[in-house]
Parts: sequence; C-alpha cells; structure tokens
Amino acid sequence: MNDLYLKTDNAFEMALALIEAGVWNEDQKPTGVACVDVVGEIVDKSGWHVNLRPMQELSEAQLSVLPILDPPPANPVRVWF
Repeated sequence: MNDLYLKTDNAFEMALALIEAGVWNEDQKPTGVACVDVVGEIVDKSGWHVNLRPMQELSEAQLSVLPILDPPPANPVRVWF
C-alpha cells in the first residue's frame, strides 16, 4: 500500500477520522495499523495535514472514512524515507 496524504479543516476532525478508521484509539494513540506523521498546518495551505503509511492493507471501510487527498500533493512538505 502506498503512503496516504490526509487533509481536514482542523485537528479535531482529523482525530475523529483516524479514530473511526482504527488508526488511533480513543486516546489518540497508534493502534499499529499505520505510522502517522502529523504535519499540522502548512504555510499558505488551508487545513490540517497528516501523512499516513499503512502497516497493513486497509479495508474499504477504513479508506472510506479517511480524508485522502486526491490527487496527492505533487510536492509534499514531508515524505517518508
């Protein structure tokens, strides 16, 4: 699975999405489903940004609740190595 770039209006909405997808638990701690890189606000870009690297195949139900940027950014602010 490829890295995913997520965007919501604010941190609260992002937390809700990550919890609903099972990426975070109710305490906003990782569940082991994916590595999470909270980028937060980006200068001159609206919204709250998170990079996600799934550690296992995500289900359609999980993917459907994640606010995935489509198309992904051409030049991400941060990338995984």
